[in-house]
Amino acid sequence: MLRQNETSLTSDYTLSILNAFLINGSYANQYSYFHPIPELALPDADIMLFALSDSGLEFLEPTEDLWYAASRPSGYKILQSDLSGSTELYLRDDIVTFLGCTSRQQWCNPTFNGSDQCQPLQGRIASTMEPFPAQHEKQRKIHYWLTTMTENLTPSMSNVISTLGVSALTARFRLGGSLQGPIPDNQWQLEVQHWFSTSMAALQDAFVAGAAGAPSVELRPYFEPPANLQERGICHNQKVHSAGYMNFSIFGIAIIFSVGGLIIIASYAIEPLVAWLQKRRRTVSYSRLEWCTNETIQLQRLANEEIGLGKWDCVDESIPVARRDDFLAVLDLVDPKHPRLQAPPASYEDVARAKLQEREVDENKTFREETRDTDETTTLESQAARTV
Repeated sequence: MLRQNETSLTSDYTLSILNAFLINGSYANQYSYFHPIPELALPDADIMLFALSDSGLEFLEPTEDLWYAASRPSGYKILQSDLSGSTELYLRDDIVTFLGCTSRQQWCNPTFNGSDQCQPLQGRIASTMEPFPAQHEKQRKIHYWLTTMTENLTPSMSNVISTLGVSALTARFRLGGSLQGPIPDNQWQLEVQHWFSTSMAALQDAFVAGAAGAPSVELRPYFEPPANLQERGICHNQKVHSAGYMNFSIFGIAIIFSVGGLIIIASYAIEPLVAWLQKRRRTVSYSRLEWCTNETIQLQRLANEEIGLGKWDCVDESIPVARRDDFLAVLDLVDPKHPRLQAPPASYEDVARAKLQEREVDENKTFREETRDTDETTTLESQAARTV
């Protein structure tokens, strides 16, 4: 709980950067944020200083990394996860630590040979001001377009830090609350590699962005379209994988569908074709008849015939056909653990029809008996009359 007049502070790192750009052999220019001392100054490179500090972070383990160095006991301990003991927490050795990097780049012309192929290594801004080793005007125009794209669309390593801020630190992946998990002793090298890889990925994207142009109408005034044949050629000669499409082999797909289709057709056609040929040649094949008889519907037909149900056609084929209005067997569940087949019970119509037929038979029988009695009575009366 927070008491009145208290504030909550989230523990985290703070990352800042200072740049010194070398132009015409001097760091004293409008682009530099500081003037390096002679011990830091170099005659052919830009200088970047990365300042790292934190707001109350504690380390679970001491680290000898030169930038994250933490070996001072904080005086606090934390219980281990298995409650078997406690772990000492550590603080960083210095409030602020600095990491210095130099940056050099050069443009090269692969059509040249020897030492004349590339510019000398120098700072980012200085390399754009250095004459490019071009054989003719077309190469100069190509170099100008490439320089424009890389300088305006590609962030340098310092720009990556300026944009991402503390999120550029990979050590934060092991940060939980105010506790910093274990980090290796070369963490500063891993950080720089991560920044450089990010910058190189942005360099690759710059050529795609330059060819695609402004992503929206609002940004068109800030994009310079290609102005000559060489610049348009660079844009039109790029092949970039699109996330909206996928390349695949038409020949491979055709082979898969063709072979698969033939297999499916053969599986359905072989059996009826062989049966037709055997019937046409009037040959009786025990194996074919056994194969047909063991089909599920044929087994059902055999079970129904055993109890005298159904009149079947096509019994020598895979699917026998019962005649219209035939009744098939139902389950006898007198013993649920041993179900059997039995004839279906008679329907109401059949029972009524049977009773009606039985009644008609009885009536006919009664009528015949009455007729016989009448005939016998008439005969006796006739005989009595003759006697008199």
